[in-house]
Amino acid sequence: MKLFTDVVSEISGGKLNARATAKLTEVVEACKRTCKKGKLALELEFTPRGSDSKQCDISFKLTAKVPESTLAPSVFFISGSNELTRDDPDQMDMFRTKDKEKASV
Repeated sequence: MKLFTDVVSEISGGKLNARATAKLTEVVEACKRTCKKGKLALELEFTPRGSDSKQCDISFKLTAKVPESTLAPSVFFISGSNELTRDDPDQMDMFRTKDKEKASV
């Protein structure tokens, strides 16, 4: 009997094997980077070509679940004009420059 890996390497002229290898690398790298689990699945479907045929079509579905990094939320303040800002609009400026002092006089 022919090995599974030999059959897969012949599907679509080897393009499935190349795609699966690239996806495998992508999933493994992401798992290492994020410390989260990933998934790679290959589904093969065999369709006979007629009732007495010795041929079948093999179609495939390759799916990958690549883990993503979690980004921390960012804190913003809402100004009096309803704009988002990283600086608290109600907090005094601790390091007032001379230009700002002149403008406020």
